[in-house]
Amino acid sequence: MLNEALVRASVIKYVKEHNTKQSNIDTIFNMELNNGFLWIRELVAELENYDSNRAIYPTLESYMPKLAEAYNVYAEKVLQYDAQRPRVASVEEFENGNVNVDASTKTITIHFDRPLSGQGYSIFMGNKGKEAFPLKAYEINFKTTK
Repeated sequence: MLNEALVRASVIKYVKEHNTKQSNIDTIFNMELNNGFLWIRELVAELENYDSNRAIYPTLESYMPKLAEAYNVYAEKVLQYDAQRPRVASVEEFENGNVNVDASTKTITIHFDRPLSGQGYSIFMGNKGKEAFPLKAYEINFKTTK
């Protein structure tokens, strides 16, 4: 994972240095954030810091202690982020894990432990895709349990 994050941050640093439009750079950052690399901006900044201090850090290996310190900070931030995410408290129409859900079920009501941001939702339709998914997005209700 550390290597993968470094590769992704290196790609962003490369495109930033090669006359890429800011909107394209922002798109790449957002894509990596959506992929779960929540610390990608900070890691790119660390690589830029390494690059601008090559007299002190002639090799990436010599900069690794600084990267290790940075990752300790990132790990704490990820834990804080994860603690703030809403969790499913319950589902109204059936028990969690139930494999015998009535096929006539037309609505699923999902209760969360805190309010959602209201900026969309994501439903995995499975390997068979939209045609095999039994519900429409508007048939799914999202509620907050207090």
